[in-house]
Amino acid sequence: MHHVLDDYTNARISYSLKKYDISDIFFKHILGYLKEVPGFIPDYNMDGAKLDKEAINKKLNELKQKMSDLRNAVQKRELKEINKQSDEIFHMCVGCHEGTKKKYLFREPNESGETIFQEYMHKISEDFKTARIYAESKEFNETEEYLKLINFYLSLLEDIFPDKGPSGIILDRDGFVRRIKGFEKLNEDAQKNIKEKKMFDSDSFKKSLNELCVACHEPERIK
Repeated sequence: MHHVLDDYTNARISYSLKKYDISDIFFKHILGYLKEVPGFIPDYNMDGAKLDKEAINKKLNELKQKMSDLRNAVQKRELKEINKQSDEIFHMCVGCHEGTKKKYLFREPNESGETIFQEYMHKISEDFKTARIYAESKEFNETEEYLKLINFYLSLLEDIFPDKGPSGIILDRDGFVRRIKGFEKLNEDAQKNIKEKKMFDSDSFKKSLNELCVACHEPERIK
């Protein structure tokens, strides 16, 4: 469910920026997570009270339908319906979390221990690893989707670049922006190769991604 909330947040960001193809990828992932959730519902909550799995599954099905409706509204660019469905999803989430950990729905960026910039950079790293796994399995449609998500996160980084890195060293913002632009172009070329040649040069991609990472902390590398 944490993945659902995370991807829903990013879906809203992307469609607010009119990046509807990116939103659709997030909604696809959300619906996939919701399909898997019933198999992981515990018998008891953290306080030891027995959970009503039938009621939980009913709520999950309602949420799944709402997410599907919102996805359709975004695909059709229906602003009024988008606002309606997103409001209903918000109230549905609050209703389920009422009296428990409702605060979780309103997490401030720093409450996770990461800045937004760090969070997006780590998502880029994670999505690259996932893209590489799909490419090795020759599942190129999924590979392309995760490369698109990487460029989505890259597009958000320029305006939130920190003044200092983890070690306190002043960072070169202009140099980082140049690296972003170069990496975005490399990513676009990689997506083109996937479509046309059904190949993904993950080693070259990893090397360029590492060069982007050293802007903040030289020792860290993609494993």
